[in-house]
Parts: sequence; C-alpha cells; structure tokens
Amino acid sequence: MRYQKARFVVRRNVSGENVRTRRGVVSGVAMIIAALVTLAPGAAALAVDVPIPPAADVQARMLSHVGTNAGVAEPDLGDCLRYGSAPASVTTGPIGNPGGSPGTEAAAWSDGSTGWVAFDGIAYAAHGDARGDGCAATELDLSAQSAVGFAPAAVASIEIGTPFNLGRMVHRNNVVRSLAHAWSSGLLEIKFLGLDLEYPWSLNETPNEADPASNPANNDILEFTGTIGEQTFVGTDGIRYTLVVSGFTAPLADGTCAARLVDPASAIDEFLTVEQTSTSGCLYASIRQVRTLAIEKVAEAAQPPASIPTFSFTSESDLAGSPWGTGFSLTPTATGVAGVASTATQDLIAGETVTIAETSPTAPWAFTSVACTDGSGAAVPVTQEGSQIRLTAGVAESAAAAAITCRYTNTDTTVIDPVGSIQIVKTVTPRADTPVAGYTGGTARIFPVEWACTLGGITVDGGTADVTTATPVTVTDLPVGASCAIIGEAATAGTGDFADATYSWDGFTIGAPVTVSEGTTATLAIDNLFVRKTTTSTPSDPTPGPLPLTGDGPSGALPLTGSGPILPIVLVGALLLAVGGSTLASVLRARRRG
Repeated sequence: MRYQKARFVVRRNVSGENVRTRRGVVSGVAMIIAALVTLAPGAAALAVDVPIPPAADVQARMLSHVGTNAGVAEPDLGDCLRYGSAPASVTTGPIGNPGGSPGTEAAAWSDGSTGWVAFDGIAYAAHGDARGDGCAATELDLSAQSAVGFAPAAVASIEIGTPFNLGRMVHRNNVVRSLAHAWSSGLLEIKFLGLDLEYPWSLNETPNEADPASNPANNDILEFTGTIGEQTFVGTDGIRYTLVVSGFTAPLADGTCAARLVDPASAIDEFLTVEQTSTSGCLYASIRQVRTLAIEKVAEAAQPPASIPTFSFTSESDLAGSPWGTGFSLTPTATGVAGVASTATQDLIAGETVTIAETSPTAPWAFTSVACTDGSGAAVPVTQEGSQIRLTAGVAESAAAAAITCRYTNTDTTVIDPVGSIQIVKTVTPRADTPVAGYTGGTARIFPVEWACTLGGITVDGGTADVTTATPVTVTDLPVGASCAIIGEAATAGTGDFADATYSWDGFTIGAPVTVSEGTTATLAIDNLFVRKTTTSTPSDPTPGPLPLTGDGPSGALPLTGSGPILPIVLVGALLLAVGGSTLASVLRARRRG
C-alpha cells in the first residue's frame, strides 16, 4: 500500500463574481492556515481541531474523460462519453448535467465537464453503453454506462496531523457493449480551503470473460495516477505547506466514510471494482510541509583529468507524480567544488521517501561518498547502501532548514607514478689565455645535446635537447629514482661560431649524473670549451699550412678527445653503464627537446 499526496493546480477565475467570492474564501482560509502552521511542527501532539467555514468546504467536479491507448488519449465517439451530476440518493437511470458542459463532438466529448457539486451531491463521468444503440442517448445513464463519480464530504474541522475525509469515490460498474477503448482516464478536481486540487485517474474495463459476472477476474481497476500538488501556501513560520492526499480506504459498513483516518498506511491509490455493482472508496488528506531537495555531484582527482564523464542516477519516490520519480544525470565542469554539477531544486514533501542511487560510474571514476545536509548545515539522516541513499523527509524546524542538499563525490582512481624533472644547461668557456671575445656564436646558437635516463638497468627516457646558452631545456614527467646523464653532443663548428679561423672548439666538460626526485628539477650541465691556436713562421716555409687538430676528428669537427661533443661508441656505452643504463637499444622512448 502506498502513501500518496494530492496534486494541486492553481486556476484563474474568469468572472468578477467568482473572483469576489474567492477573495472572501481566501481571507478565511488565511486565518485557518495561520492557525495550522502556528502550531507546526509540534502540532501533531496537540491534537487541535481547527474549524472549517462552510465557504471553504469541499466541492468537486469531473472533467476531461477520454479513452486511452498505452496511456495516450485517443478521443473516439465510440466511447460514448457523458457527464452529469445528481444528489447522492440517485443511483440509477439518466441524470442531467447542471452547470456543466457536454464537450464538443469534434473532441468526441472528451473536453466536457460536470458542474461543481458539494456535500450530498455526486459528479460523474461515464463511458460505454449497455443498450447497444450507438450512443444515441445524450444524457449520462447510471444504469446503462460505466460511471465514475465523486461525492464531496462535509468537513467540519481539521485535526492537526491526522488525515481527514475529503469525500467518496464511486464506480457504478455496469456491463457495457458499446466501447472503443478498454482503458480510459479523467480528472477529478476538488476545491477546498480556497485551493483548486486536481488529480488524474485511469480505469481498465476488463473483458468480463469469467463466469459468473461477479468473478474477481472480471473486476475493473480504478487507479489514481498522479497525486503531487503544484500549489502551496506559506505559513506564518515562513515554511511552505500543501494539502496532501493520503489515499483511499474502503467505506464503513454503512457505506459512509470515517471523518478521520487513524492509520495513514491503510490508504491506497487504487481499488478493484466488482462487475455489475457499485464500489466506493473514501478519500483522505492532510496538511504537510513542502521542503526542497537538490542532488550535487563533485569530481575529485589528484591530477587534472583529460575529461570528466557524465554520472547517471536512478531515482524513485513513494509519491505518485513526484519530481523524484525519474532518474537524472550530472556532469561536473571541473574537479573540486568549483566544478560542482547540480540538479534543479525540486519539492520534497515532509514524509515522502525517495531512493536515489548512482549507477556504475565510468572507470576510473569511483564513488567515494555522499552526505546530505539541510539549509542550516545540519546533517540529514539517510539510509545508505553503497552509492544508494534512502531519504525520508522529516519536518523542518525552521524555514532556513527546509532545503535539503545531498552531495555525491567521485574520485579518479588512476594511479599516477611520482615524477620529477631535469634541466639541461649549456655554457661556453674559453681555454686559458684564449680571449672570451673569440666566441661570436651568441646566445641563440643551438647545441644538440644527447641525454638519457635509466631505472633498474633499463633506459626509460632519452633524446636530444636543443639547448642554447640563454635557454636551458627542461624535461618533465621522468620517473622518480631514475639516473640521468648527458651522453654527448652532436655539434660541429659552424659559420659564425668564432671571430676568425684561429679559434676552434676544444672539447667539453659534463656535470655528474643526477637522480630524479619527486616534484623537483635537477640540473645537468655541459660546458663547451674553445681555444685560440697560433702558427709559427720559418724561413724555409714562408707559407705554412694549417696546424693539425687534436685527436683524430675530421677537419672542422669538434675534437674527439673523450670530452668533446661527438663521442666514440665505446665512450657512449661506457657512460651509459656508469649511470645504470644498458644500451641505447633498450631505450623505451626518445624525445627531442628544445
């Protein structure tokens, strides 16, 4: 059995007379509401009766009756739709429709309505026909049609915290032959306390194939499909309230309805109606707080992720028509609170239970936590099972506390290895007795420096860094613990390097290898040396040729002395082994830096 609440709709009066009447009613209702909510939230324990003036008592009408197919309205003249009202004592035969409208033939009479009825009257919407005359009769016939009606109650007073009787639903379940649809729907509209309350119902006319006609298999099913209210009023405490329908119960043995419902859980939103008889259900309601709920999603990550996925949620409510009866999705715009995503703030009725769960998130985003708080910052209790929460809205102690927010947090579980960086620095230095001005390559001259990093005997990174004396090269994302070293330089003397031909490169010196540390940048230095060479003239050789270069390198290249930028293969291998590497063939990835 479900505990339901009513659906409220504010409607505009179109006649001046009605407006004046409504104003008088609302003035009286304001005093009633003030009396109700001044006692809240502890009023239930006081059992205080608040009188209801006759002008604010229950009125009702039936409207918008139509045949349906899979829940979709399909107006059809073959459904023989009719509207009418009569005193409660009238249970058979044709009835008129005073104050109502039959609807239009173009809409197959589905746009009709009854007039308003009060206590001791019943408003009906009917379909089908037992006479098989092609819907020839223009009036609703309680003996020849399947008629759904509502009889308003006389509400003398309301007891705070106790559901009270609004009226009685009736189904005069006659066997019909002329009917285009087995399913139909309609609206019941109720005026109470100056408010207009409207909720939809549906009826399934079973085929009556079981024998005898009273066989339960032939019972028709009348169900109320929407019971959420859109209209609220604000009490003197600043909190919103609404009229909530608890549901329907069977009438007492004498066919009447108890003025108060002792056990709200005994109310249901549907009942079975026996073929060829009349079935009644007593409708109950109470005044309840309207709170709000919003669901937030926060994504956390140790490192900025490439993207943040959309997170999907399922949502269920024990109130038919609740905005929390359907699922939703949230997509944070960034990590942390700055990128929080949120649903729209939706009404949550005090006593309503919602169940919300995050569906399996996309890897590597794992559910981390969920917490609910009210508007004052106090924790709201929930029942949690993994990423699912079950929340029953209690009574707010203040207007500030009425809003509830539940925040889901997911975390990127990608394992990120700690990394560090190295910086390769280039300098140019003259040998002793060599003028500094001899180097004219400037700070923009590029030196291609070879480097490599090893970890556990394997070369894990390496490449060529295009370095200048003005701009070092930084290599990032190197694994912590790796040993890195400069292994050579592939530069040769170029045009513009020196002031004249008497200057040349004369090897280089390399700094010691470094070990990569997390979050730091270690420095690898390489210093290129140059020298000025002089010639000696002799009488026997007035035109001497160029002096030979040191080492075995080709003319114009840097000398291969073991400290020069172009290293022999033997020297490169020895240096790799010195820093824990295997061979260049074991390089896992190479990079060109500049």
